[in-house]
Amino acid sequence: MALHALRDLLVSPRDFFESRHPQTLVWPAIGAILLVAVVTAVGLWAVMQLALADLPPEGRDAFQRVFGTVVVLLPIIMLISWAIIAGVVHLLVRGDAEAATYGRTFGIVGLAALLEIPATVIGFARAYMLFASVSFSDPQVAQRQIETASGGGDPLVLLVWVLVTLWKGYVWKEGLIGAYNLPSDSATLAAAAAVAISLLMVFFG
Repeated sequence: MALHALRDLLVSPRDFFESRHPQTLVWPAIGAILLVAVVTAVGLWAVMQLALADLPPEGRDAFQRVFGTVVVLLPIIMLISWAIIAGVVHLLVRGDAEAATYGRTFGIVGLAALLEIPATVIGFARAYMLFASVSFSDPQVAQRQIETASGGGDPLVLLVWVLVTLWKGYVWKEGLIGAYNLPSDSATLAAAAAVAISLLMVFFG
């Protein structure tokens, strides 16, 4: 996707989807979600390297097995999560959009995953700073250090994710209007439902 198209998607999503057939955006949407999964896996690997330095060889072997499982499951879990969000949105708009299909709606919803990349990077950067001050040679001490330092969650990271989720809601609302010519209230309701699900994932996922 060219840079100007990416700018239109994030800043003027109504115009972006008016000029494109949503059915053609299914694979780009899947690619966007998988790209987020890759960024997440890389961030997790970078943070965990801090713990590996203090672990015995058997601990490192166990981590590599667990990480390999995560790398396989993460894209699947993320695709399922986005498929559920797209399904909820589709159920809410199909009555007002004759041209709506699940594939088209998934293309509209899934491309907003690109907005999660900076939030993911910031989250792992903060986690890296936290883990850098922890000694993992003693698991019990490490757990206490992490709990004390984290204080139940990083406010900056949570704020970034909330802002990103609201921005995704804007892309969803305007995208649905542009793609399906929906009434504003119908598009707002569908986008609000997707935002609510996304916020639940942020706070409890």
